[in-house]
Formats: sequence, C-alpha cells, structure tokens
Amino acid sequence: MRVMFFFYPAIPGTLDEREKLRPSAARTDRFQQMLSESVELSQFAEDLAFRAVTFPEHHLHTEGGEMGSLPLLTRHVLADTKKIMAGPIGSIRRAAREGLIPTLLGADYVELRRFAELHVEGTAKHGRQLKLGENLGAFRGVDMADIKAQAHELAMKGLMGTGWPGWAHYFGSTDAFRLPEDDLKYPGQTLPLSEIKMERFDKAHFTLSGNASDVRRDMEDLVAAANPEWFIWQGDQGYLPLDDCKRIMERFAREVMPHYV
Repeated sequence: MRVMFFFYPAIPGTLDEREKLRPSAARTDRFQQMLSESVELSQFAEDLAFRAVTFPEHHLHTEGGEMGSLPLLTRHVLADTKKIMAGPIGSIRRAAREGLIPTLLGADYVELRRFAELHVEGTAKHGRQLKLGENLGAFRGVDMADIKAQAHELAMKGLMGTGWPGWAHYFGSTDAFRLPEDDLKYPGQTLPLSEIKMERFDKAHFTLSGNASDVRRDMEDLVAAANPEWFIWQGDQGYLPLDDCKRIMERFAREVMPHYV
C-alpha cells in the first residue's frame, strides 16, 4: 500500500480566529502561511516515505479550504521537494479509461468493494488488466492518540468537525457516510446536520482513530474489503496546528505504515 497525503489548503486558524479575521483569505500573512505549511507538510510527508501529495480538483471558498489544485500550487510544492509526486484527484470511469488513480470517498465496505470491482472491469475494457485494488485509492481521515477519546477530540477540532458539518454537508457530501438504517430513518432525504457526528464517521469506517492497534484493525478491514493500492489521507493542514499534523503523521508512519508499505 502507498500513502498519499491530501490537502484542503486552508488559511491556518481556529474557528474563532476565522470569525475575527473574516475575510481571512484577504490576510496576506495568513495566505503565505498556508502556502508555507503546504510545502512543509509535503516535505515532511516525503521524509516519512509517503509517495504523493494531492489537492482537491475544485476551488473552494474564502473561509476554509481556500485553494484547489492550481498548477502553480503543484509546481510550488514540486520545486521544494525531491521525489514525492503531486497533483489533483478525480470520480472512477475516466480514471479507468485514462489510467489515473481514482479516489473513493464512499466508506461502506460493501460499496467500496463494488467500486473496486467496477474499476477492474472498466480498465479491462480499455486493455489494462488490474488486480482488485490495484491503481485505486481509498480516502480516509486519520487521527491518532493514546486513547480513542483523545483522537476524536483532535478529529473534531480538525476537518472532521469543521469542514464536513460546516460546508461539505450542504453539498450533500456527508451522505457518503449513510448507514443501512438511515434508509428507514430518513427515506428519500439526505442526512440531517444533527447526524454528522464523530460516532457516525467511525461507524461508517471513514475515520481511523485511536492508538496504533485501533488504526491497524481499521486498516485490516479496509484491505480485506478492497485492498487499495493507495491510502489517501485527508489532511488537517490549516484546521489543526502544524505540530499536531506532524505528530499524527509521524506516529502513523512509525506505528502503522511498516505493516502495509
């Protein structure tokens, strides 16, 4: 398995700071800090043997997730790293046709398996024979701490507790975390905001949280479901302090990666 670090490049700051500095993206010093952190975390990922960094294919907004995958941003990162790959992500049929690495947001293991099989079928139609999970990426959040409650606290201070309920939910993206019982509880409708909680992220298998044993159990289930060649880590740059991001990345690289890379 290869590890890819995914950025939602964001102006660094807490929710309170964003409120006080609004529009925070107009602050030149904070914007430069965002660029600097993106490069620094890319360099750190490279040192930890991550294989790639990537950015969203779309441009977002001015109060969190301020940049998408601009070619200038990619070149900026590549100019200050040695060998790590960098680029945008992108849906599954086009990836199968053009030999790209599709990124799967869906967390349910049954659905993940279905998409992995669809990818194998799609590439075969274009003359490429792949094994299940080959050239495929699974997108997940990671928060590591000694106990799960501490990991959950980090996650909710980061992108899981700010970006997902704060803006992604209003685009319907949190329906990626639907559970089988939701079809009975919320038939014909999207999930309400009140359901977008850490417990759901864990139960839907989107977040890998806790200590090394907890995270490795989740990784084993992910491998059993689809054996993705790429593990795509939803990063918290700008949402958590830089030192917290580095500490979690380093712990994952030391305590989890050696079992899968």
